[in-house]
Amino acid sequence: MFMSNEMGRELEPDFTLHSTTQYTHLVRPPKNSLEEKIITNVTRRKRDHPTDSDALPSSVQSAIDRTLPKTSTGIGCGLFKFVRALKAIPDLGDLSGYGDHWHNALRIYDRWPIEQTRRLYMQTLEKVRTGEDKRAPAIAFEMASRKPYPAASKGMSEPLRILAGTCRELQLMAGDNPFFIGCREVGELFDVHFTSGATYLKILIEYDILQKVTPGRKAGRRATTYLYLPDPNEAKR
Repeated sequence: MFMSNEMGRELEPDFTLHSTTQYTHLVRPPKNSLEEKIITNVTRRKRDHPTDSDALPSSVQSAIDRTLPKTSTGIGCGLFKFVRALKAIPDLGDLSGYGDHWHNALRIYDRWPIEQTRRLYMQTLEKVRTGEDKRAPAIAFEMASRKPYPAASKGMSEPLRILAGTCRELQLMAGDNPFFIGCREVGELFDVHFTSGATYLKILIEYDILQKVTPGRKAGRRATTYLYLPDPNEAKR
């Protein structure tokens, strides 16, 4: 309904003159509707699990963003990667509180209880002793991406050719000694599961690009050592 002033012009109703409770029905969805349930869930989430991403160090936020799984089956692996990333960041201090931030960023939040995430996160904190080592494998990976693929990898898929080049660079770093690289490191480099990383390495062994020198030891937390069989200096010529 419109009001009129002295000149006869119609004016829009001014809702600000009235109590907001008088017009609750204009902004709130019907009771027990889907819209109300969504609003209630979001409100409860903010109340029970407050987050302040602006207060997080940028390095921690980056670690969260790159380790979040797409489904619940990847939560364990994602937490492992997240903890390794945290332990590689200097001067973070107590790490026990970051698990909640990681959980609150999950897309499957409503289907995975935070208590379960906290339990897995604390278990992973105890098991993981060292942070992710970005030095040798990551540097070799970047160097290999700027050089021609090894001739011995001709006909292989691009990930395998890049991995062969990465191993070539690792061999150049190691000189005549074997170099370390694990299936989990390969998985992280190519954003695949570590079992696929192990398969990549096995294929290079089958094609006589790599030779396994010493097997890895889970108890000793040692990666397998390899030798790169083709001439690693071919890229320089």
